Amino acid sequence: MPDARDAEIYPRYCFHLSPTVNSWCWLRISDIETLKRHTEFEGENFFFHSNLPIKWVRITGLVVAVCDADNSRLRILTIDDSSGKCIDIVIKRQTLMEKTDSKLLEGKPSRAAWAHDPHGSIDVGHVVDVKGGLSIFRGTRQIEVEKATVVKGTAQEVILWQKRSTFRRDILDTPWVLSRRDIRQCRKEAESAESTSLAQKEKNRKSRKEHDKLAAQVTTNKTQKASLSARAGSASTRSKIAPKPQAVETRKRLVEMLRDGSTEGKYSALGL
Repeated sequence: MPDARDAEIYPRYCFHLSPTVNSWCWLRISDIETLKRHTEFEGENFFFHSNLPIKWVRITGLVVAVCDADNSRLRILTIDDSSGKCIDIVIKRQTLMEKTDSKLLEGKPSRAAWAHDPHGSIDVGHVVDVKGGLSIFRGTRQIEVEKATVVKGTAQEVILWQKRSTFRRDILDTPWVLSRRDIRQCRKEAESAESTSLAQKEKNRKSRKEHDKLAAQVTTNKTQKASLSARAGSASTRSKIAPKPQAVETRKRLVEMLRDGSTEGKYSALGL
């Protein structure tokens, strides 16, 4: 087995070349406890066996304890694989369907009704085949379950042990070494991908900006059109009710003539 102290930890952009990064890594629970962590990769939950990045694991063992609270979204099973260590596996229940009001239960605690749990039948005494992602909770390593099945018998369990041994021999105990050329090629690909991503983001930003500008212009045009329409309607209304200048002038002259008496006797037939 390669010495972990001598193994080079490659940059993140080289991880896709690792035989473990996107694989279910067969491990014993005691192996999980010895995996190393590196600060720059903790945000992605990467653990390391020598320099091999590991995120997804597969274990086989006996269920020795179950923590199953009705009002909890989590179901926690403790697994023992006879390697000298135990580990908790965490099953996240499916979407909460409904929650009964405790008042309707005559003082009993409220209980949550959950969707069907495909892992609900697993119990103490079952041997299980577990696949999941490694994580840490309060300083303790655990597995967040993606899939867990009950092993049907000893024959199947032996087959799983053989697969675990083969994985250790062919992958974990084989040094992962990249040439300088491989690393340079990975760096170029990463830089190219980043450049493409930045260009696409800039293109999307400009597209959104242009879209927002066009939308604002359309809104402005609609507002101006509505304003002009309102003004035109108001002017039309005023023109209908306003008296004509000539009629106003004629009326004024008649009023003045009546006041001056200059029309006396001229319109007697009209009663004026």
